[in-house]
Amino acid sequence: MICKHLQQFSMPETVWRIESCAVNDRPYNPNITELNNFCKGEQNKGCPVLLRKESVFEGSGLLLESCSAV
Repeated sequence: MICKHLQQFSMPETVWRIESCAVNDRPYNPNITELNNFCKGEQNKGCPVLLRKESVFEGSGLLLESCSAV
């Protein structure tokens, strides 16, 4: 199962594909190992980017999500 955060871009006339992770608020391109193991494999829950995702409750009771990728 492909991770719901994986975005794939390609032009019809080329064989190149750009794959990026949309879980962050800044561009992040997974490496080949991450693509094979987490983005396109069955181990989505073990993704190191998703594991770094932190949920923080503010005083207002709103849930804010912040992520950091290496």
